[in-house]
Amino acid sequence: FPVTIKQWNVAHHFAKKAIELNDYEVKYFELLGDSCLQLGYLFESTEAYRAAIELECSNSELWIRLAEIWALENEFVSAVDVLTEALEELPTDENIHYRLAVYLLKGGRPKEAFTYLESGLALNHSAHEQIYGFFPDLETQKLLFQVVQKLA
Repeated sequence: FPVTIKQWNVAHHFAKKAIELNDYEVKYFELLGDSCLQLGYLFESTEAYRAAIELECSNSELWIRLAEIWALENEFVSAVDVLTEALEELPTDENIHYRLAVYLLKGGRPKEAFTYLESGLALNHSAHEQIYGFFPDLETQKLLFQVVQKLA
């Protein structure tokens, strides 16, 4: 069911209160990041995800969510920077490799993107299907499919 703005405001309030009581709980920072993102507080959202990452740098989903914020703003260089940093912590996480490929493609850097696409395929070939959802244009999907076939 859809969450209303009022519910996100309540979540935001209680996440802040929870962090005041216990600033070592990753889930509180994650909730704060999610609620801030939904309410349009992008800077506060990035800060919350950064805090969560400091507590649990092995959680690839946190890194990906932080990069998504930048990508939503078409700041693909910043999104790529976040995920490149994530690879230092999680070099074998295929989702980070695939997401890097997506953001590099969207940022106009196809040669670099194909490097990460290839490494993602080597780590987990079947997980490559996640990239198609980022490119709704059928022609782009066909091109990506052809590239994946060549790299595989």
